[in-house]
Amino acid sequence: MARLTIDRLTKRFGDYKALDAVSLDVRDGEFIAILGPSGCGKTTLLRLVAGFDRAEEGTIAIGDRVVSSPEAHTPPEDRRIGIVFQSYALWPHMSVAENVGYSLRVAGVAAPERERRVREALELVGLASFAERRPAMLSGGQRQRVALARCLVASPSLVLLDEPLANLDVHLRASMEDEFHDFHARTGTTMFYITHDQAEAMALADRIAVMDRGQLMQLATPSELYREPANEMVAGFIGNGLIVPGEVRDANAGRAMARVFGVDVPVRCRPDQKLAAAAKLCLRSRDLVLAPPGPGTIPCRVRRSVYQGGYSRVEIAPEAMPDLTLEVHQPEGDPVNSGDAVGVRIAGGWVIPDAGPAAA
Repeated sequence: MARLTIDRLTKRFGDYKALDAVSLDVRDGEFIAILGPSGCGKTTLLRLVAGFDRAEEGTIAIGDRVVSSPEAHTPPEDRRIGIVFQSYALWPHMSVAENVGYSLRVAGVAAPERERRVREALELVGLASFAERRPAMLSGGQRQRVALARCLVASPSLVLLDEPLANLDVHLRASMEDEFHDFHARTGTTMFYITHDQAEAMALADRIAVMDRGQLMQLATPSELYREPANEMVAGFIGNGLIVPGEVRDANAGRAMARVFGVDVPVRCRPDQKLAAAAKLCLRSRDLVLAPPGPGTIPCRVRRSVYQGGYSRVEIAPEAMPDLTLEVHQPEGDPVNSGDAVGVRIAGGWVIPDAGPAAA
């Protein structure tokens, strides 16, 4: 296990700045997910931590040892890290045991010690009985576990996972999420997990780092990201939050009264929230309730209703802002139709601080 400390890391490709002064402190034994849209810089960050690329500015430390700085660069093989790739990268002509033990054989580890460590790694991922099989005889999930065992056999201080479930179908992906969770609980290995899948990140990570355009937007627990997004990007990206304009008229100790589309609604906010004539609020579908038009409700018009199994996702537009689309989950048995005039009651929300990228 090892702590990973990234300090003001910057990487350029020509005139394009792929990473812009990213700072991140991963605790010893923590499972952290790096999440963001395509092109946000998460894979570039992993390549820098792995040692495949060099940064122009900033430092990376694994444990107490600086492995990357403008003055020095430790090669990947000397960083004591393990990597699990999206593509498995298994040798098809080798058995499972040979794949797992390949790095030890190259390193000159004696056969008895190599066999012991391969056996222990396969037992850890539940594949001890598959040692003599070839990769072609395994399922996608089993091959991913072989890749994990191959990573672990070298006793890495840090494990990097580059979208390891992206090639699996939805059912196998859910099963492998459980495998990764249980593995981390058993070993306590520090894990650095790259993904674009919010559900994966929420299910697995102790904390999630949200990135956008090469910058760190917010680092927080899954619950904090969902309930208290730090800025408009995180609010809209995590859980498809609905961003609406409003006015903060009263705020005290984390609670506020906001004016939204002409209606006063109670919302949550930071303890230091100030009154604001022009604010942005993050609403979730669960915060919105359809009601008959009348006092205390926001006049809206139904655009369409999509049945989701047990409920319908109703897309509505406020009459005060017809270009905005809100989503409400309507229980089965109480249908609405396109064009219906409805009222919407807002039961809660979050005042977005709009603090910009996360502080270093």
